[in-house]
Amino acid sequence: ECPKCGCTEFVINSEVSGNVSYFVSLVNEECDNSEMYSGLDYNYDEWCVCAECENKLFKYSDYYASSDFLLE
Repeated sequence: ECPKCGCTEFVINSEVSGNVSYFVSLVNEECDNSEMYSGLDYNYDEWCVCAECENKLFKYSDYYASSDFLLE
């Protein structure tokens, strides 16, 4: 919970670069696009911030190291 406003959500901002390939069938078959984002590079901001007031809550590196993101 954010100590400033009480919000219970936070945001992880990042800058993304790279290429996305999206496959489309010419004969109305479903295509596998499960890897479409694998060609992207992510540069995460240092801080995770409150979704409401943008107060800095904790460092992204600490969040990632905690493995809490695996529970989402």
